[in-house]
Amino acid sequence: MIRKLGYADYDAVLALQETVWERARASGSASSGSETHHQQFHRLMEDHYLSGRDTHALFGLHHDGELVGTVGARMDMPIPATWSFTNLKLTPALSAVSLTSVIGLGDLLRHMYLHVESREFHTYYVAFKESRLTPYGRVYSRLFGDVYNRYSSEVYLRIEPGERPADDLWFGMMGRSIYQFPLIIKKGSLKTLRDGV
Repeated sequence: MIRKLGYADYDAVLALQETVWERARASGSASSGSETHHQQFHRLMEDHYLSGRDTHALFGLHHDGELVGTVGARMDMPIPATWSFTNLKLTPALSAVSLTSVIGLGDLLRHMYLHVESREFHTYYVAFKESRLTPYGRVYSRLFGDVYNRYSSEVYLRIEPGERPADDLWFGMMGRSIYQFPLIIKKGSLKTLRDGV
């Protein structure tokens, strides 16, 4: 089951996030400043994503009554008609298998994209580990290609290990944390608007 999450889901969202952080700490991939990121996550959930504001949305994937995945959209970017793809989190059990076999993940992602499109947002930005660019693109094309493939994409910005971007907007997308691996900011634009079709 997929639905937009609200404040009643706060404890389940935090429990899912805790498992994600524990996995990152255990693998040594946690960012410097991750405690600050932890506090920021709590504040963002309370004040924005779960508060009912129309500037942020968090969607959840449930299996047997348990929240097993989330994905979010920030729709108050300082760039017109632009949103930010955020908070893709999966339980460790789901993360351990091929993303292409996670039942419902494609539907969850499709649901979010269609939600923001219905609100006239046609360009997005997302920050993630550079090594995930090609694999994620392939997986997303398989999971919800009917929507994902309608977008063109480009690497908008590359952030070197240990670097903080000069623009605070991109640093915020990084959770205001410094990472010891290269990150990219990817830009996706709906092709029909870009091409004037």
